[in-house]
Amino acid sequence: MRFTTAIPHPSFCFSDGTVVFEVENTLFKVHKFFFLRHSEFFRTLLGSRPAVAPPNIAHFKLNDVKKQDFERLLYVFYPTSLTSPDLTTVNDWTSVLTLAHKWQIQELKLLAIQKLGPLASPIDKIALARNFNLASFQVNTVNVKQDWLLPAFTELCSKNSPLSLTQAEKLDMPTVVKIWEVQHEVMNWPGAYYGPQIMNLVKEKFDLE
Repeated sequence: MRFTTAIPHPSFCFSDGTVVFEVENTLFKVHKFFFLRHSEFFRTLLGSRPAVAPPNIAHFKLNDVKKQDFERLLYVFYPTSLTSPDLTTVNDWTSVLTLAHKWQIQELKLLAIQKLGPLASPIDKIALARNFNLASFQVNTVNVKQDWLLPAFTELCSKNSPLSLTQAEKLDMPTVVKIWEVQHEVMNWPGAYYGPQIMNLVKEKFDLE
């Protein structure tokens, strides 16, 4: 291992680890099996250097990666409990989605989307779909356009109140304007209105057919 001032991670430095990743001055000595199996990015990266004989281990510095995101990804590979999940929040699974998207780990990307479904707010789902280009994502029974975006936009456009500043800041301006336009149109409908009617308007306005 090359000389480094980085500090070993307290949980993810295994004595039988087969590769070392350095992230934000922290060392992770883990098993390359997971990375080779699930990611073309890592198959290319780990194959870019000749094999070294024990006790030497290949050392890679992962730039533009946050330590916390990498930790959360590793909790998927190395759960601390078989009964209680380590990752339970929107932020947790957004970290996994971030790296799965970055490194094209499709199975983890699918898992993150499935886990975020019941956790994320409508605003979060719209923002995540935009940030990670998920609008066209459709694998097995998961369809982001139908499962996330259509219900999310329908819920927001059904409200009589505008988005809060905090909500609006998570979205781009054209999306905020379109939501306001649909809300305004719905408020001008005579009499009662129903979910299917709003949904049809949302499909047209946000190209969710």
